[in-house]
Amino acid sequence: MFINETTNGTPLDSSWLPIYKIQGSGFYIGITSDNQWVIETNNSLFSLDASNRAIPIMELLELQPSEFYSAFYSACEEKGILKDIQQNFPVKKVIETGINQKSDYWCSLALNWLQALPMAEIGPFKSQLMDILEEKWLSQKTKQRIKKLLKF
Repeated sequence: MFINETTNGTPLDSSWLPIYKIQGSGFYIGITSDNQWVIETNNSLFSLDASNRAIPIMELLELQPSEFYSAFYSACEEKGILKDIQQNFPVKKVIETGINQKSDYWCSLALNWLQALPMAEIGPFKSQLMDILEEKWLSQKTKQRIKKLLKF
């Protein structure tokens, strides 16, 4: 169950602005008045920085990164969200959540998003990717993609 709280358990500011509806899910990504990125589902908000509550955001992984960014930035601009706030969207959290699912499907989708990042931003994921290379749940194709990304 998702509740209105931040990573440290304090209540989220209930004044928020819905910005982007995740296609096919009914979930909304929005921002609170104190610039926290949140997701709304079943009339509850939760912070995208809350490590154990990011499952609904995985639906983003099923979109092509370019499609998401185009629609997301356009929606942000329509709502008057400043570019520096837009660029603080926790995309790395989305990627990390996909990799951590121990599912070839979600990991493969997360790799699509990881490959869309500038090379300089891939570094923090290298040890996480190295750690999963020998996992049995990972397909050979996904392992090869990881090795290519890590430049083996």
